[in-house]
Amino acid sequence: MFVDFEQKGYDQAKLQGVVTGAPAGSAVELFSSTFPIKAPNTRVASAELVPSAGKAIYSFTESPQLATRYLVELVLPGPNAKVLARSAPSVVYVAAGSRFDGTYTTCGRPVCHETLSITFIFPPSIAARESAKRWYIYLGLSLAPSKEPPPPKIEYLHANLSASSSEIGPTSYKKTLRLSFTIGNEAYRWNWTICDRDTESADGFGLPGYHGCGASSVEASGGYLG
Repeated sequence: MFVDFEQKGYDQAKLQGVVTGAPAGSAVELFSSTFPIKAPNTRVASAELVPSAGKAIYSFTESPQLATRYLVELVLPGPNAKVLARSAPSVVYVAAGSRFDGTYTTCGRPVCHETLSITFIFPPSIAARESAKRWYIYLGLSLAPSKEPPPPKIEYLHANLSASSSEIGPTSYKKTLRLSFTIGNEAYRWNWTICDRDTESADGFGLPGYHGCGASSVEASGGYLG
């Protein structure tokens, strides 16, 4: 599971489950450990269980800034508090939030020139590091003699590119990209993707492993790159 940092509608992780046979008066407590996930777990929330037909549903909503491990304990509160059960741990990863700030222009012929502006939002602790990474942009282009073709299924690493970056806040960086590609006098469809390579094992941001960013081509399916 992953969330997008400060991306409205995508920045919250819902941690939920069902407890069967919970005794009366029991509760669940949520614990977390944030990257590098070496510190002891910290209790961050709790909820009293309300069983119905022998089952009780619990749900917590969290907005982590870096990779965070969560687990839930079933407890019986009181003077002789007791842990009755413990869930398996689950890690929620965090990717950059972003927004497209510009509009697409009508392509000139025979060469189309587009300027794209995207703002990326990072947690304060790793914003400078993440914004300084190399960014890769991919372009997919379909051409046809007259009728507009279907959108391209493959995007290729774009070489004819200039880019600049500016800091617009303590956690926000704007990338301005200028693309040029030849369309001649043909009908066309194009799409694009931008990414940087994740370094989750080093800074707790992004997803673990390699997800295709930096390859010579990628599928234009909207899958995660990093």
